Amino acid sequence: MFSKVVAGLVFFSSLLAFVSAQTISFTSVPNGFEAGSIELGAGFVGAIAADPYNPDIIYAAVGVWQQQSIVKINLANSTVASAAVGFFGSIGGMAVPAPHQLIVVDNDDYTSNTIPGEMVLLLTDKNMDGDFDDIGEVEPLIAPILVDGASFSGAQARIAPAGNPSGIPSGALLFQNADGGGKADLFVVTNPTDAALASYRPEGGAYFSGYDYNGGFDFDSQGRIFMGATNSWFSGEVFSLVNLNNDMVIDAGEANDMVTSLSLSGGISDLIIDGDDNIFLVTNPWGGYQVQKVVIPADPLHETATPSPFANTDSSWLTTIMINTKTRPFKAGQNDGAIMLLGGYKGWSSATNLLILKPCPFSEVEDWAIY
Repeated sequence: MFSKVVAGLVFFSSLLAFVSAQTISFTSVPNGFEAGSIELGAGFVGAIAADPYNPDIIYAAVGVWQQQSIVKINLANSTVASAAVGFFGSIGGMAVPAPHQLIVVDNDDYTSNTIPGEMVLLLTDKNMDGDFDDIGEVEPLIAPILVDGASFSGAQARIAPAGNPSGIPSGALLFQNADGGGKADLFVVTNPTDAALASYRPEGGAYFSGYDYNGGFDFDSQGRIFMGATNSWFSGEVFSLVNLNNDMVIDAGEANDMVTSLSLSGGISDLIIDGDDNIFLVTNPWGGYQVQKVVIPADPLHETATPSPFANTDSSWLTTIMINTKTRPFKAGQNDGAIMLLGGYKGWSSATNLLILKPCPFSEVEDWAIY
């Protein structure tokens, strides 16, 4: 236990030297929603994961390059606790595959670190003490494949929900990379709770390929995948992936550019789908809304959709969006609804807070904005 306390002190001392306290705020939210913020105590570095087994728990990656750690946020009381003070190199994505486990996509091979970099890692709280800091609790899950370029560029991660959606075994891990040049991939890894059994599906290949850079992805209630991508000229797109024959890959005719780059001039950093199958995405258009909403069309494989403005912030670059649960509605005016979380940059620095947006009873004030 002493070693973990010392590691924590070293970690937070190093952050004081490298990170200036910069926070972001909402500048516009729709009526029927309440804006808030959670201070992380360190710069947010982009990766976030919701715990499907406890909607009050969110994991967030914080720190600086080659000195990144993970904190656990309790939304019920707005507290933040250390979950893994491990000096990860560069966390691109995280997901919760099972109770007391966390998957971390680490892009940096920091040779002086005891944690293997450029690796998909499995964290397991083996002694049930609430963190992943003990010996043997961080291990390699699976090495990256189809790496194009100098290093691994793993990004957002999700766990396939129940019902074998899109031909993917329930509980499988999915993650994006960002190789650029039309060589980025969406991967499926089966048995992600056991490093001895984890494997790519299909073996040695990707579920979907051919885009440039990651933009997040999620499943709707029918098991279809909607995937964001930013192209080489930094406009964004949202692809609908509908696996008609339920095989191991998305074939020709099973992908549609549903939200075209004409609608997302500010690129796309991330997206999430709520329990009512609304897509919320993060973009950074010049002078436009950073959080936008997309209603999925009746036939997403053949129809297109146009985003509509939803909320805005003073972040110089908004990077991340998450909704804590799909079992509660994220609807204006709703009591005890789902909670949206957003993270990004303030100026050139990583913001030290996450923004939260939750439904609340309607007020007589219409959609508000700061001018």
